[in-house]
Amino acid sequence: KLEELGIKVAVLYGAEDLDGAYKNIMDISTILGVTEKGEIIVDGMKKKVESVENKVKSLDKPKIYYVVDFGKADFTAGGDTFIGKMIEKAGGDNIAKDTKGWNYSFEKIVENKPKMIILSDKFNTKKNFLTADKYKELPASKANKVYEIDDNMLLRQGPRQADGLEALAKIIHPE
Repeated sequence: KLEELGIKVAVLYGAEDLDGAYKNIMDISTILGVTEKGEIIVDGMKKKVESVENKVKSLDKPKIYYVVDFGKADFTAGGDTFIGKMIEKAGGDNIAKDTKGWNYSFEKIVENKPKMIILSDKFNTKKNFLTADKYKELPASKANKVYEIDDNMLLRQGPRQADGLEALAKIIHPE
C-alpha cells in the first residue's frame, strides 16, 4: 500500500552476525544515497572488531554464562545467536556454544561451571539474580564474578555493536 502512494519500501532482515550488520548498514546507506557514510561506519566497526580480536586471541577463554532471562526458566545466548558469536569474538568461551537458540537449563549452567556471568544492566537484573536462591549459590556468583553490560549495544543491530564487543571484551579480559 505504501508503494501505491509513491513511498519507497525496503525490507531489512535481522543479521545473524556482524557481517550481516555490515550488510544492513550498507543497504540502508545505499537506499538513502549516502553510501560513502555507510562505508565509513562499517570500516570503523571493522577496525574496532579487528582490534578486539587481536587483543584477545592469545588470552585464555574463560567460561561465560550470558543471562538473557532467569527464574522459572533459564535463557542464554546459544552458539547460533548473535550474542553467542559476540562472546566468542570477545575472547570468552560461551557455555551454551553447542546449544541452538535461547533455552538453557539450570542444570547445564551448574554442569558447565561458568567462571563469569554477564547480564543486562537494566531493571535491577544483577541484584535480582544475586538474591535468587539458586543463582546466588553458583561459584561465579560467590566469587563476585557477575558483571553488567548495556545490552542495547549487543541486542540492537547497528554501529554500536562494535562498541558492545569492546565492552564485552573488557569485562571478560579486564587486563
